[in-house]
Amino acid sequence: MPESRRCFRRAARLAKRRKHRAREGQAARSTALKRSAFPFALLGMLAVVAIVALGGAADPATGRAGTRDWVTAHLVGGIGLAAAIAWCFRAQLGAIARQHRLIDEVMDAVRCERAARGLDVELVPQQTVAPPR
Repeated sequence: MPESRRCFRRAARLAKRRKHRAREGQAARSTALKRSAFPFALLGMLAVVAIVALGGAADPATGRAGTRDWVTAHLVGGIGLAAAIAWCFRAQLGAIARQHRLIDEVMDAVRCERAARGLDVELVPQQTVAPPR
């Protein structure tokens, strides 16, 4: 095999490795962002389940005795847990915005690669998520 061809193949192989490392970095960032948001998402879902459980305990249509005792707990728990859900949403907001920017970076890289290969490239969509303050 001629020397020039060997050099070309080696350069192509090195370029492929660099791209793969860049993708691994983006995947690691994405995983870290998702892991940072997951506990808050789980807490929000559990809060909804707790509100429903308190509502079921306070429901007089169940025919069980003592449902009247659970009405105040359902009211106070519902208000408090609704505030907890709002806090969970707020806690996830930064990670969601950073994830959106990471997705935009990946899509920009895809557009560049498609343009380099001579494939159709869709136009950049308008910004839909405001940057965090």
